[in-house]
Amino acid sequence: MKKFLGDFSLTFVFMLFMLIIFTKDSQAATTLSQLQTQYPTGSRWTATYYGLKKVNGGYARVIASECAGFAALMYNRYYDFDPYEYAEETRDINRVSAGDIVRYGNNAHSVWILSRDGDYVQVAECNYDLNCTVRWYQTKSLSELNNGLTYIYKAPYVLDDIKSYYISSRDNQNRVENTVLESGVNYRTHVAEIGWQNYKQNGDTAGTLGASLRLEGIEIKLKDLPESGYILYSTHIQNIGWQDYVKNGKMSGTSGRSLRLEAIKIRLSGEVEKKYDIYYRVHSQNIGWMGWAKNGEIAGTAGFGYRLEAIQIKLVNKNESAPGNM
Repeated sequence: MKKFLGDFSLTFVFMLFMLIIFTKDSQAATTLSQLQTQYPTGSRWTATYYGLKKVNGGYARVIASECAGFAALMYNRYYDFDPYEYAEETRDINRVSAGDIVRYGNNAHSVWILSRDGDYVQVAECNYDLNCTVRWYQTKSLSELNNGLTYIYKAPYVLDDIKSYYISSRDNQNRVENTVLESGVNYRTHVAEIGWQNYKQNGDTAGTLGASLRLEGIEIKLKDLPESGYILYSTHIQNIGWQDYVKNGKMSGTSGRSLRLEAIKIRLSGEVEKKYDIYYRVHSQNIGWMGWAKNGEIAGTAGFGYRLEAIQIKLVNKNESAPGNM
């Protein structure tokens, strides 16, 4: 009993100490611009990050300084998660996306990933000069990070400069669909490493940009239109090809099979088809935003192996012009 009370007291003191440290070095900055203002390029960061790591059913204290501490602090400040306690660990360099921490160079250096474009990333880092200097948006190649790769701590969702809150994949099974559907067309996508996102409406972008993540599924529905009818959609899937049309919020694509969407067709039926045209365009790997398609035309590619990464969908009054760039 005395040993238990002693262990409990030490644990309590340590957790209180950590709370003081975190409070001192954080005022809940939640955007990249705030972090860059507080820790600007050229400044020196000489503090220490304190975390907890699960070990053998319990917790061990982690003390990180210099580059490792800075990367952990940025992750913690942005996501409000301790990376050592909660982050998924991997050593697959192809899974790197914005928000991750990468430790490389045979355990020599850590960086926080800000964006990814193909085989290159931009990072925030500290102590690259062995003088604890901070710098932002440095470009590095994946091959450089893969040289002596020690670990990658995955972000709970993809970092985004405008702080779009992608739903964390680890919360998918217990997610709450907290988006209020609007009148018109509503749609959401299932994204690799993220899972189902919240619904988007009437031309907004669903998916991700700059993260090199594939769309794996999509659901589309109409709401509060005076006209009766359906919205139908079919996707072209890696290793499968074109699926049959589904309608009104049913999933087209796959979930849990890591198969990319490559193209999509969307059309209307019933009275709603007489009143509206349905326009849609996709952001495709190696291409970017493609032109607007409408009323059952193919958007994307089939046979090239290019993943869809994002989509915009919009209802337009019959025979009016296509939407512009949104």
